[in-house]
Amino acid sequence: MLVIGHRGFPSAFPENTIPSFLGALRAGADGIEMDVHLSKDGVPVVIHDYDVDRTTNGHGKVSSFTVDQIKRLDAGMKFGMPGIRIPTLQEVLQAVKREKRDALLVIEIKRGSAVYPGIEEKVVSEVRAEGVSAQFVSFDYDSLKVVKSAWPEAETGIIFVGRPSYFCGIAAEVGSKWLRGAHDLVQKGDGDLVHDHGLKLDVWAPSNPDELRALSAIGPDSVTTNDPRTALSLLRRGGQVLGDEVLAILSQGRSVPLSKRRFIKP
Repeated sequence: MLVIGHRGFPSAFPENTIPSFLGALRAGADGIEMDVHLSKDGVPVVIHDYDVDRTTNGHGKVSSFTVDQIKRLDAGMKFGMPGIRIPTLQEVLQAVKREKRDALLVIEIKRGSAVYPGIEEKVVSEVRAEGVSAQFVSFDYDSLKVVKSAWPEAETGIIFVGRPSYFCGIAAEVGSKWLRGAHDLVQKGDGDLVHDHGLKLDVWAPSNPDELRALSAIGPDSVTTNDPRTALSLLRRGGQVLGDEVLAILSQGRSVPLSKRRFIKP
């Protein structure tokens, strides 16, 4: 089962930032999930909400800021880590490639061209230019069709809230191989159901131990979690467990020395 950091490692770092993504990878995650919008001047930027209010010291819609204006916002202040900035998609791709070239990047296109004209082509172009491993996902299924049109070999996944049996047909129609379902709505055996349709299942975003332990009965192919550290320790034998000292090292952007790593068996 792949372990994907949901917006990086948001239980330890400001979500959707470079420290959060690198923290997840250094904790041992197989990949990271991120959210992409377009700035006023058409640059793909990584932030979850349609506005900047919740996660920064700014106010207003993402699309009302140029990328230079976005770069002046502080995305770490509310988390107690001032000075961290909203990254562009290109910055994230390059940082991940330097850190762990084979990491999977799950890129959620928050809204398609109806809201952000040309977003699919721009995101696909940047991913292809950097040569990273990516999966394009969205609640906007028409957006995924545009991705497949721009890059027929692209791996895509539909995000859904509900029962996967209903969405298997939609995934086939869109040309997606992955279903990405909310953890509180998927049930025991849903992994087998999805596999019977020739598809794969991701479950998002279980984070506490009880939610993570329940995954074994569901049978997903991956889990997208807010706490990859806990997920790894529970789901993999000998999973890496990081203490506060290690998190402090990660927050400074440094690699963790072996002497600071602790391992447990679940």
